[in-house]
Amino acid sequence: DYIYRFGDWLDTLSPEERQIVLLSVLEGYTMREIASMLEMPQGTVSSKLSRSLKKLRLQLQDTDGKEAAR
Repeated sequence: DYIYRFGDWLDTLSPEERQIVLLSVLEGYTMREIASMLEMPQGTVSSKLSRSLKKLRLQLQDTDGKEAAR
């Protein structure tokens, strides 16, 4: 069930946040590689990834709470 919602959750991120998450989590690139690809500082990539993953985690927790309430 979560796998079907993952696309919806990704859609809540900005295009840049989504790209960073996908490059890191699914493609396995390092922060340094992503920073080079996107031409931005490594610290920026790291903070954007951290914030994006936090957003996704909160959505997952919210979904878990709704599922448990059923």
